[in-house]
Amino acid sequence: MALNTIVTRYELSKIFSPTDLTSWESAAKDAPQSIASRMVLNLTSSLENFLYRPGQDRMFDRGVLESTPDQPTALLQGFLAERAEEVGEFELLEAGGFGAKLDSFAFNVDNKLSWIKELSSVLVNREEKIPYNEVRDRFGWFGSFFNYWRMIRPHPWLDDASTDEVPNRFRVAILGDWATGMYGAPISAKSIHNDPAGFNAVIHLGDIYYAGAEKEVKNSFLPFWPRPQGAYLRALNANHEMLTGGHGYFNFVLPSFKQTASFFAFVNDYWILAGLDTAYAAKWNVFSDGKLTADQVSWLKYLVKLHKDKKLILFSHHYPFSLVGWHGRRKSLKPQKSVLFRQLNDFLREDKIFAWYWGHEHRCLLYEKDMRGGYYGRCVGHGGFPYDRDRSTYVTSSPARSIAGGVSWRLLTGHSLMPDGLLLDGPNPYVPTAPDDFGTQGYMSIELDDMHINEVVHLPDSNVVYSKLLI
Repeated sequence: MALNTIVTRYELSKIFSPTDLTSWESAAKDAPQSIASRMVLNLTSSLENFLYRPGQDRMFDRGVLESTPDQPTALLQGFLAERAEEVGEFELLEAGGFGAKLDSFAFNVDNKLSWIKELSSVLVNREEKIPYNEVRDRFGWFGSFFNYWRMIRPHPWLDDASTDEVPNRFRVAILGDWATGMYGAPISAKSIHNDPAGFNAVIHLGDIYYAGAEKEVKNSFLPFWPRPQGAYLRALNANHEMLTGGHGYFNFVLPSFKQTASFFAFVNDYWILAGLDTAYAAKWNVFSDGKLTADQVSWLKYLVKLHKDKKLILFSHHYPFSLVGWHGRRKSLKPQKSVLFRQLNDFLREDKIFAWYWGHEHRCLLYEKDMRGGYYGRCVGHGGFPYDRDRSTYVTSSPARSIAGGVSWRLLTGHSLMPDGLLLDGPNPYVPTAPDDFGTQGYMSIELDDMHINEVVHLPDSNVVYSKLLI
C-alpha cells in the first residue's frame, strides 16, 4: 500500500532538542575537518533553522506537511518517513495522510566527537551504502542517514528535448508545487482528469516532496497524476527533485510521461510553448533562484529563430522575479538580481516572450504585463503544498475583491521595476484542522485558439475564479 507519510517539526524535535543540536555542532567544530564533520555542521544548521528559528513554536503540531528547501532537513524528513513506515511507527492524521511517530528513533551519543571521527573513517573508506541494521551499535539509523546523503550524485543530464507539433486549438492544464498526494492535490487532479472539455496537455511545474526520492515519486506523484485521454504529460525538474540528484524524476517521471528530457516544446501555427529546467544547473543543495544550462539557452534561441513569427510562452519552476518572498529568506526577488532574468535578457529585451508560468513560490499570483519584457508573469505554485496564508501588512492592506467561499483577489502594488499583481487569497478547506491558516489551492489552464489565448484559474473542485482573454 502506498503511504503518504510526513515528518512534522514536532516529531523531529523529539529527536533533536536545541541542546542536542548545539552539542553536535560543537563536536563537529572540534573534530578534524572531514566529510563527516562538514555534514554534521550542515545538518545541525539546517535543523536549527527549520525547528527553532525565532518566532516558531515547536510544540504547535499542526499535523500537516512541512518542508524546507534545505537539502539536509528535507532528506532527513524523507529518510525518517520511510524508516517509520518500515517499522510501523505512524498514525493516521486528521488533516490527511499519515504521520511518522519518532519516539523510538530517539538516541543518545555520549561522545559525539569520537562518533564523528569514526563515522568519517567509514564514509571515506566505504563506497557502498551501509544497510540500516549494519553496525547498529555504533551508528544506528543516524549513521545510515549520513551514508545515504553522501551517496547522492546528480543524474546525468539528458539533452534530447522533444518539440511536438500540436493543433491550433490546444488546451493545457498547469499544476505547480503539487506533488504531495494530499490536501487539494488529488482533488485538482480528479477535476482535470474528468473535465468535460478535455485537455491536450497537463504540465507540472515541479516539486515532489520531500526531496523527489524514488519512493516519493511512486507514492505522492505518479498515482495521483491526471491522465486525460490523449493528452501529452509533461513535468519540469525543480529544486526538491534535485535534492536527491534528480534520480526519481529522471528515472521514473520522465519514462512514465514518455518525455525525453527535462525541457520540451510544443509548437503550432501561432505559438511556441517551451518548458525549461531551471533546477539542474542551480545550486540545488541549498535554496536557489534557478539557472538554465547553457544548451537550453541555445536551444531556445534556435527554436525562436526557427519560428520567428510565433509568440513564445515559457514554463519553468523558478521565477524571474517576485513581489513577495517565501520561507522568510527575502522580501522579494528583484529582476536585476535574477540569474534567470539575465540569461533570458535577449528574449526580454526584444519582447519575444508573451507569457511565463512558474511555480516555486506557494501561491497564485497574476502579474500585470511587464513593460520591460512585454510579458505576463504567472506564479502557479499553489497546487498541493499546504502553505501558510500571507498575513503580512503588504498583503492584508491591499485592496481585495471577494469571489465566494471567503476567497478573494488582492491587488498588490508593484515596486522595484516589478508590475502590480493579483494574489489569490482565501482559506484551504482541504486542511480541515485549520482551513483559515492555510492558503487556497488550485490550478490554471490556458486555451489556445489560433492566435487567441484565454487563461483560467480553477479551485481544486474545478470552479472558475478567474478567466481572461489575453489576446
